[in-house]
Amino acid sequence: MAVVTIIGKNSNLYKMLNLEKFRDSNNVIEISFAEIDKLSNIENPIIFSYSKKIEENNVFINKIIAKSSGKIVLISSIASDVFTLIPYYNYPKIKYYSELIVKKTNDFEIIKVGIIKNKMELEREFYGLVKYTSINKLENALEVLNFNYKTQNIIECWELVNVINNSVFKFIYFFQKNIYKLSLRIFYLFRPLLILYRIIGYKNYGYTFIANKLK
Repeated sequence: MAVVTIIGKNSNLYKMLNLEKFRDSNNVIEISFAEIDKLSNIENPIIFSYSKKIEENNVFINKIIAKSSGKIVLISSIASDVFTLIPYYNYPKIKYYSELIVKKTNDFEIIKVGIIKNKMELEREFYGLVKYTSINKLENALEVLNFNYKTQNIIECWELVNVINNSVFKFIYFFQKNIYKLSLRIFYLFRPLLILYRIIGYKNYGYTFIANKLK
């Protein structure tokens, strides 16, 4: 039975998971972002936490690696793929550099998740092709991790679903699609529209839209 350290016990995503099967096969220790400095050794960390400040986050990831033994598992996002195309969004930048740092180690799994919603929320808030991650899919990805063997894997933990709902969202989606085809920089300049999107409850915009479009 492997000792596994969850880093980010207070994260919203972690709280959504039911890891009963995972706990049956692993000795799970849970800590928060703030407790890293208290530990001298971290066994098989699974990193849910991150800082919204890029420099602080990089220090945080490096500190975990320096104290770690065993496999490093990073819960990342499809948003990281956006950074190499357009570097202006903060969240994709944070996730990109987190992955870059972890990839330098010799034993890692990077689990890239997409939009995590229940199906009702997805259909109410999105339109078009969406890279969707169910809670069950993420739970399964964690349950099959093998901490006894060294790996260097990137797991694309999502499925592509087509969401078709109201005509207003359809119009917005095709408007964004045409701007996106024209120029990524011009697409970014339309960021002020996100105020309108938030008011009407539309979520497939900005780097989320780009991440969903990438193949």
